[in-house]
Amino acid sequence: MTMSPSANRIHYLDHLYKDLNPDSPSLAPPENNPPQDDIDGQQQQRQHPDNTQSTTIATPLTTTAITDSLCIKPFYFPFGKPISTVQRDLNDKKIFAVVRHLYGIRTFLREEQFVPVTKACGLPRYLNMALFRRMNVQEEPEDGVSFEQFVRGWIMLSYDRYSDESIIFNILKRPGFTWLNPEDFIPVLEDIVYNHPGLQSLADNPMFQERYIETVICRLYYDGRCPGGKMNLNQFRQSKFTMMIKALGPNIDLNNTHDCFSYKHFYVIYCKFWALDTDHNLIISQHDLMKYNQSTLSIWIVHRIMTCGRIAAFDQAYKSNVEVTPVLTYLDYIWFLLSEIDKSTTMAIEYWFRCMDVDGNGVLTKYELAQFWEDQDARQRYYGVGPEDRIQFKDVMCQMNDLIQPKTPNQFRLSDLKRNGYMAERFFDTFLNFDRFQIHESPIAPPNEIEKEDEEDEDEEEEEEERFVLGLPVSESTSDLESDISLPNTPTLTDKDIGAIDWSIFAKQAGPNTNYLTWLNTNTKGNDEKERDVESPWI
Repeated sequence: MTMSPSANRIHYLDHLYKDLNPDSPSLAPPENNPPQDDIDGQQQQRQHPDNTQSTTIATPLTTTAITDSLCIKPFYFPFGKPISTVQRDLNDKKIFAVVRHLYGIRTFLREEQFVPVTKACGLPRYLNMALFRRMNVQEEPEDGVSFEQFVRGWIMLSYDRYSDESIIFNILKRPGFTWLNPEDFIPVLEDIVYNHPGLQSLADNPMFQERYIETVICRLYYDGRCPGGKMNLNQFRQSKFTMMIKALGPNIDLNNTHDCFSYKHFYVIYCKFWALDTDHNLIISQHDLMKYNQSTLSIWIVHRIMTCGRIAAFDQAYKSNVEVTPVLTYLDYIWFLLSEIDKSTTMAIEYWFRCMDVDGNGVLTKYELAQFWEDQDARQRYYGVGPEDRIQFKDVMCQMNDLIQPKTPNQFRLSDLKRNGYMAERFFDTFLNFDRFQIHESPIAPPNEIEKEDEEDEDEEEEEEERFVLGLPVSESTSDLESDISLPNTPTLTDKDIGAIDWSIFAKQAGPNTNYLTWLNTNTKGNDEKERDVESPWI
């Protein structure tokens, strides 16, 4: 009996409906009504997965279902997880309605009037100056920003930006760029310096304002691991700038914070720099750096710091200060100080590895480490350590191989040191910083002595802060950020001693093959200096 076309379509739709159920058989081609025997055969093929024949019949519906099941949903959103267009438009309409109300009958808003607009956009208070200047790039500064200009600017800045980091990054960067330069942070920091109540004491001191801004920018680039100067979005996130600027309010005491905006940290860093920069030209020479922390650094590492311690991110700002003799600027010194205080961080490990890798082959060999150990060995003899108690280089190398466990013994690569920051700090202090090397090798002090030392440090810190507020000279021992413990009776390096060194000759002769004891004893000015022989080998 032949079925009518209408019945045939109904029969096909029944099979189509059943195919939506996973247990139902596949559909036959629509142009023919398949025999029941064929359908039964297809069911048997589905029940036997070992059958080499095709288990399904390709139809538009089944092909689409298979494609959807194999599709991997997006999981990486560098600018934040997208929201629907409807929700985005609704958020913008809410912002525009509030800002329209804030404008009222005014055609333009000036910078000081723009703060409510910044808050209406959900941005931190101290991003006001940066947002205003970004909106006002095409107008005269005295004209302010119109409502229409704000609408165009906000749509451009927030387009396809769904996270706070990406929006703030877009506001700070210059148009057409995909990275931030150090000077791009200046509007935010000027806003903080000019308007935060905790920094009003700097209102009449532009020099301190500039140093504070430079300190914060340098710390942001250090925390963001961006020595090259071009900070991308990932490095911007690592710096945690967004979190810090959102937490910074007018009621926050900058003396009690521990982030990049800390005024106390800036004060300590700048006072340490000021004590070394005796001529106050914002330049640290090799002669100046030798006095750091009572001359605790070895001569060879000081020479290496001056040679390769300049930070590329800030070189452009100091082109006029480039001289033939290697020097460190204030920003270079901050990078050095942060790396010296905590050698366990990624940036510190990279910094000291670059300074110690004399031949630049990416490996610290036993030969190179022996040159840095010469000064440590000389200091042991100067402090009267007997031959039986004196630490030998071969023992140091055995210890370092056990601690770092390099892939190749006696060959330390950057990847080896990055595996354990604590061990890397021990490694660098052993060869570079005599005081800290002694601390690592000395037994732990009793708890009561540690508490006593902590109380003395707190009293000394309060005294230094009082002297700073009163405008009195601050001693060089200020160490809020540092945890260095100087050895008792450690002789300091006086200006007379340092002046006895002919640094021009040292810069030419000092190298991997230089014997420091021989050089230092034969290249000092005056017979009385030569007669000291090994009594003071590092001055």
